[in-house]
Amino acid sequence: MRKSSFRKTIAAIGSVALLGIVLASCGGDAEDVPPEIETNEVPEATLDGKADGPPGPEQWAVMGQWPQTYASTNSNGLDLGPGKAIELVNLSISRYIGYDSRDYGINLGWYTSPPLTFIRFATPGGGPILNCGLVAIHAGGARPSPYVVYGSRTYGINLVWSPIPVYEWRIQVAGKSCGEPVRVGTQYDAYGNVVATGAYDRFGLFNTRIARYVVYGKRTYGINLVWY
Repeated sequence: MRKSSFRKTIAAIGSVALLGIVLASCGGDAEDVPPEIETNEVPEATLDGKADGPPGPEQWAVMGQWPQTYASTNSNGLDLGPGKAIELVNLSISRYIGYDSRDYGINLGWYTSPPLTFIRFATPGGGPILNCGLVAIHAGGARPSPYVVYGSRTYGINLVWSPIPVYEWRIQVAGKSCGEPVRVGTQYDAYGNVVATGAYDRFGLFNTRIARYVVYGKRTYGINLVWY
């Protein structure tokens, strides 16, 4: 081999090595990324065998509602009531949402059956829950800060916990006049017996602080929720 060819070969090898070093350095600092990735992907199987959710923001529904206490009555029938334990479902993936401890993002997760920690909607003054009305979302059970509110965080959707109710969520049922009751699919008594069933309303959960709906969407870290 001639000296000139040998030098060209060595130069080419050096260039490739240098390129490899440059590409590796573009990956970001390891400490900037959590050591585990929570994809939180949902299987294709759904509650009823198909995903029937709308593509837009009205992708939430209350499948079941329980009274506040064993002494409570069910006088509101299938109307969504404040403070009641509800089975909140995302219709795009047919999964229940509830408290779920995780390493990154807000502690919420998806369930194939209603979680033991129910969701509750609170209203100012305990009034009825009406279409276009404001509610606070209680999802943390007996924890000191159980209310879900908008707030900046490093990983996952910008949702954080609040110790007090913040009425920053608006329930919006498409095609229903503001001020009308929001309907649930099933009303139970305190012992789990079915009291009434009917058609449930699909609705959007609109955060008034940022003027966006919260909807299902895949993300690298935290629960698969995004702003719409």
